[in-house]
Amino acid sequence: EELIRDSLLVDSPLTDGATFWLGADAVDEPRCALEELAAAIFDFHTSGCAPDDYDVESSGIEWWVQTRPSLALHWDKDEELRIQAGIF
Repeated sequence: EELIRDSLLVDSPLTDGATFWLGADAVDEPRCALEELAAAIFDFHTSGCAPDDYDVESSGIEWWVQTRPSLALHWDKDEELRIQAGIF
């Protein structure tokens, strides 16, 4: 229920289709359920990294939501990377 509530709030006319950034230095302090999810995804992908494997100052996770009824659950990816390297 929290994810639905937060999604509807974030995808309101007040945010105008904004994207959000959760910096690596803030993943331990999520402000809502959506940031908790983003932090969990970031942690999953960086859990095996040594402290100097990535730059905390410039690393993080971008996230956004859309709540249109016609939009099915999906994930976005770097399409250029997919084309160039076959990475999904």
